[in-house]
Amino acid sequence: MFLDELDRETAEDIINKSPPAFDPADTTVIFLDQNKWGNLHEGRHDPESPYRDTYETVAASANNGTAVYPFSLVRQAETDEHPDLRFRRELYELMLDLSRNICFKNYFLVTKAERRAYITGCIPGQTVPDITDDMFDRGLVSPLGMPRVKGIPKEDNEMLHRLLRSERVSRLMIHDDDYLTEAAKFQQQIDEQDLQKREDVRQRSKELGDTDEERWNILVARNLAQNFFPLLYHNAQQVDLNIQRSVHQDLREYGFDLEEFLAQFPAYYCQFVLSHGRDFHWDREIEANDLEDMMSLAAAIPYSDVVVTEEFFAGVAYKHDLHERFNTTILTDITDIKGYLTDH
Repeated sequence: MFLDELDRETAEDIINKSPPAFDPADTTVIFLDQNKWGNLHEGRHDPESPYRDTYETVAASANNGTAVYPFSLVRQAETDEHPDLRFRRELYELMLDLSRNICFKNYFLVTKAERRAYITGCIPGQTVPDITDDMFDRGLVSPLGMPRVKGIPKEDNEMLHRLLRSERVSRLMIHDDDYLTEAAKFQQQIDEQDLQKREDVRQRSKELGDTDEERWNILVARNLAQNFFPLLYHNAQQVDLNIQRSVHQDLREYGFDLEEFLAQFPAYYCQFVLSHGRDFHWDREIEANDLEDMMSLAAAIPYSDVVVTEEFFAGVAYKHDLHERFNTTILTDITDIKGYLTDH
């Protein structure tokens, strides 16, 4: 496998070398869905492609450091699904070039960081920290969650993580045929039975009220009571804190507006909005990749400057004012990136 190509001296050099600086506050962060990455791949490899100019503009912005295009776990999974090994490698190379090896953390790590930040703010004398920097990581391994080897010192695990986060290791991975072949075997398959279960849940939610507004308010309250609060309180108990009084005080300050309270947890809130916003399009069938799309967008919309995605989910986001709430530009056409970068 790819790590066999690293001798001890090279590995130590990678571990001891600091990665290039990345500050999301000083860099335009742009999220691209899989189809948009495909457009840029075409623009890069086909001189006659209508996306050629867009690719050159995007590449220039990445090269001069004014913009970064992080990849994500979902982008990796969808890339691994492609049957053509050469295409997969080329697309990974494109992602690494434009992302500068920067990735979004996966949805579960992002939402966990949001809850921890809130819990910190519940401690007397503490304020809720800015966790924007904690939304990003480096390397193809990071979106999966960094492994920890039991039985070795903490310092050794930290060195392993620095190695796995390095761009050198990421590029070794994508040039390893065995790795790309094995990665393709581990893609989650969603069968018709699973899709039907999701559809059944959606139809039951339709019975909660006579209008979508009534259903929405009930679903927000139910999600908080059955899902979010138990998870938040559990995280607090893990650090020996009881935050129920703080939460109640917070709810009072929001006038018991449950949706506004939930919006303090941006990625979790976005996933809720995108999920039920999708469900309220009653005539649209639930698609197999909806869940992955929603989780990647949920982490991207509040922590990116620009999101370029498909028309349906862009429409859901606009309907619920996610672009205004999080000051994010949401586009549906990759060619609009050129105009955005020129204007900004």
